[in-house]
Amino acid sequence: MSNPSKAFARADRRPAGQLRPLHSTHGFLHRADGSAQFTVDKTSVICGIHGPVEVKLRDEKLDRATLEVVFKQHISLPTTREKFLETTIQSTLEPLIKTALHPRTLIQLSFQTIQNDGSLLAAAYNAACVALIDAGIPLQSAFAAACIAILPDGTVLMDPTADEEEQAASVHTFVFDSATMGESGAYMVHSNGQFTVEQFEKCYQYAKAAAKHVIEFLKVVHMPSGSRAEAEAEDVVMGE
Repeated sequence: MSNPSKAFARADRRPAGQLRPLHSTHGFLHRADGSAQFTVDKTSVICGIHGPVEVKLRDEKLDRATLEVVFKQHISLPTTREKFLETTIQSTLEPLIKTALHPRTLIQLSFQTIQNDGSLLAAAYNAACVALIDAGIPLQSAFAAACIAILPDGTVLMDPTADEEEQAASVHTFVFDSATMGESGAYMVHSNGQFTVEQFEKCYQYAKAAAKHVIEFLKVVHMPSGSRAEAEAEDVVMGE
């Protein structure tokens, strides 16, 4: 997808509407019920699933499973950023997981950042989707996420790096369910910064195109190939 706004030279020489290379594996954490690692160039996140397992009495819900999200950075001590990620991911995924099928149990999602070069929240959502499927946790729908940034000059960037996020006037993470893929709107949007309605609409179109590509990529990852699946995607410029 070529950006009709002003030209911006990205450090990695990508066009404004281009994803970085994708890579994903699943089923490698043997002590977890499901696991996945989702990598977008230099951003990489692992998600491990434990459950459904016994839940502490104080956390028990009679009509559905309790969802717990733990997010850890690779080397740094816990900060408010991790708490934000935990809360955001939990509130987004709770309605997407068929928790009513496992009442009075616990489903825990544990995230570990291996490397962060931007678009971290989107990578975490994509890792979670693969890990939940790997664990056999029933979902309302598979889902995919994409991150979009808007620079102060109005340039819209797909899949921003950490440096690009730092320069951005606003950063947006979209989650789409695979059943509708944005035809009835995004399932979740988290936006940070200042932007216009026109800029947001452009972000939405970029994100929808990126998420469609991620969903197709994840389908390749989950083609039957034994207990471990692995796939890679080359750089793909999204079409208009």
